[in-house]
Amino acid sequence: RCLRRENPKSKESAEMMKRFGFLLMCVCGLSSLYAAEIYDVRSFGAKGDGVVKDTAAIQKALDACAGKGGRVILPRGTYLSGSIYVGSDTELHLEEGAVLLGSPDLNDYNVDDAYPQNHGSVREGWSAKHLILVLEKKNVKITGGGTIDGNGRAFFDEKIVCRHKKGWRNGARNAKGKRSEQRRPGQEIVFIECADVEVRDVTFKDMSCWSCLFHDGLLRIVDSHHHLT
Repeated sequence: RCLRRENPKSKESAEMMKRFGFLLMCVCGLSSLYAAEIYDVRSFGAKGDGVVKDTAAIQKALDACAGKGGRVILPRGTYLSGSIYVGSDTELHLEEGAVLLGSPDLNDYNVDDAYPQNHGSVREGWSAKHLILVLEKKNVKITGGGTIDGNGRAFFDEKIVCRHKKGWRNGARNAKGKRSEQRRPGQEIVFIECADVEVRDVTFKDMSCWSCLFHDGLLRIVDSHHHLT
């Protein structure tokens, strides 16, 4: 009776193929698990014409994305908006040519007690209202080649008096129409007690106060830069 000798190399090759197949399955599974879902704000009713207020449509897209690891996209266009809230595991992406334009109407912004730490400054003339709010969230990104325009021109007079070389410190003096009671939005983007935050490539334009406020939490900036105009 003849015994067939098993080839060690064949056995080793078979084992390697099994391992490779298992690894491939893991990679494919992970790719599927972490594939970013795309949420185009136009699919939620946004017009992007700079006239119609797109606040509700943008918020619907953000709410649909929150917690799912997706990307909310603002395509080319001008999106007039009041306050919007960004949830966890969300990337707000402004494509090149896209402008998120702050509303000139303070009634379109958040209530003053939107979060416990919120406050304004009567002396400096800015309120406790913001364009983008990220409250106690994690893994949030604001990216893209687009522009976040605070629409400061809607709240400031054309000729700015800067006693302290900082226009926002003389907000009441520089209010539109010289009305001392005129108040404007405060920090345009606020991150309150958040973790893993990334702001990259966006342009900040004509802010009515500070561009960003980071209050507590963990800030992670990866290869990040922004432009001010």
